[in-house]
Amino acid sequence: YNEAAYKAVTSKGTDMTSAITNPSFETGDLTGWACTNGEDTDAKDNSNGTYTMSGCDGAKVFNTWKADGAVCASVTQTITGLKAGKYAVVATMASDAAHELYVSLNGGTQGTATTTDKGTGVVVSAEGEIALGSNELTIEAGTTDGGWFKADNFKLVLIEEYAEPVIADLKLTDKVATTATPGDYNLTYTRSFTKANI
Repeated sequence: YNEAAYKAVTSKGTDMTSAITNPSFETGDLTGWACTNGEDTDAKDNSNGTYTMSGCDGAKVFNTWKADGAVCASVTQTITGLKAGKYAVVATMASDAAHELYVSLNGGTQGTATTTDKGTGVVVSAEGEIALGSNELTIEAGTTDGGWFKADNFKLVLIEEYAEPVIADLKLTDKVATTATPGDYNLTYTRSFTKANI
């Protein structure tokens, strides 16, 4: 488990992990998360040798497994009420040796890492964004080949907040111009709009 690699991600910006429900599965179940299939899919005791993984946070760890090498679904969580901006997610994950694990945000580019053995957690991270006008972020974690995996210790970081564009109020300016010539009076009235600070 590479703690330095984990901290390198969490130091990128403002810690937003509190927005994640049950980020380390310490409720003992999948509260806040969704995983649609698996015969052994739940929050498990990290003290149990079957599920032990280095780099865990607390006593529980997420595990999903299916018999006969059947495809395991990813685990996801959708968070609402966040600010538009650039985010990073990091987690500790494991599986059998030589499997590729991934995490992603809002379906963006997957961050991947290759496992060494089922008991050694590897750091997996990715960056993604919430576009202006939205407040929703979906975290996803899994294996690129659909194999079984463990995951824990999810953290979310706000790297950059996107500022909403500021459009100043339109200002009405009245201009009156008069010209006079002998025997002929002409009044010219014009109205113009100006827009500033866009």
